[in-house]
Amino acid sequence: MVAFFVYEIKIMADTERRRFKRMQAKFLATFKAFDAVEEFMLFYNKEIYAVMFNLSEGGMAFTTSYDIPIATRLLMRFTLINRRTFSDSDKFRVLDNIEGKVCSNALLDKNEHRIGVQFNNISKRDKLAIANFVKDMNL
Repeated sequence: MVAFFVYEIKIMADTERRRFKRMQAKFLATFKAFDAVEEFMLFYNKEIYAVMFNLSEGGMAFTTSYDIPIATRLLMRFTLINRRTFSDSDKFRVLDNIEGKVCSNALLDKNEHRIGVQFNNISKRDKLAIANFVKDMNL
């Protein structure tokens, strides 16, 4: 399995309109489509790497070269690295099998898409880990 590391973190401005505070960050993440969407069949159920660039309790956004259709269901995996926590067990938190649905897809460049995902099925523990991570990075 590949190690995932945070290499840049910024908290977004307080003018955020979303329900959850969103943090800008660069993470490596993986995702798999588990819907048999016709346009996406070539990549169905294959692990694909992407760069996540923001995260909140309610969802995330990442860039990828794949044109993923709106409403495609994804399984995502990423690791939170929180150096500000005192607990060694909370410093590295692998979030695996986070289920979400693509809610936006914007073409950024010729072969790059910004994909917005809303989490649909996330454990309370994982949601709390994300909330604490965002809060800790805002201190």
